[in-house]
Amino acid sequence: DPLNTVAGLWGLYHCLRGGGDPAAARLPWHLPLFIPHALRRAVRGAANPGDVRYTSRKLLAAGFRFPLDVRATVQRFADTTKHTDAEST
Repeated sequence: DPLNTVAGLWGLYHCLRGGGDPAAARLPWHLPLFIPHALRRAVRGAANPGDVRYTSRKLLAAGFRFPLDVRATVQRFADTTKHTDAEST
C-alpha cells in the first residue's frame, strides 16, 4: 500500500480532512531517509535506519483482525480533529 508510510498517512489525513477523494491523496515532500537517520545518529548515537518495514503479518497469522482499515481509521481521526477545531473557534 503506497500510503502505508508516515508521509502517506499524513497526506491521506490532509486529503480526508479537507473533504477530498482519498484516491487523490498526495504524498507530502519529505527528506531522503539518510538525512533523518544521520541526524538521529549524531544526536543519540544509534538509530533505526528508517528503511525498516513493519508488518502485521504475525498478528494476522495469530488470528488478529483489524476492526478498521487504514483509510477508515484516518477518516475517523480527520473527522474528530475537524470537530475539535470547530469547537475552538
